[in-house]
Amino acid sequence: MQVWHHPDPSDAVLDALRTVVEPHLGVNIVDLGLVYDVGVVGESVRVVLGVLTPHDAETTELEERVRRAIRGSLPQLKQIELSIARDRIWHPGRMSVEARWRLGL
Repeated sequence: MQVWHHPDPSDAVLDALRTVVEPHLGVNIVDLGLVYDVGVVGESVRVVLGVLTPHDAETTELEERVRRAIRGSLPQLKQIELSIARDRIWHPGRMSVEARWRLGL
């Protein structure tokens, strides 16, 4: 039986992903707006991330940090499906108010 501290397991995944900071901007990937979708079913989680630029080739390290964050915070999730949606290019409108403030926008 899974025990969640959030009413919605997807919120728990988002909390875990807030520990993953995008190294170029110094803001976590959730507040930055790089997380496009999170879905939890049973012991499986699916995460869809966008990219900062159309030619963003440095996703391998980000993917590994996302996997580590989920495994470290939510060991009950045994299967992690992670995809990079290269057709979803980041734009400043996706950022949280906190991220905009931090970046001075």
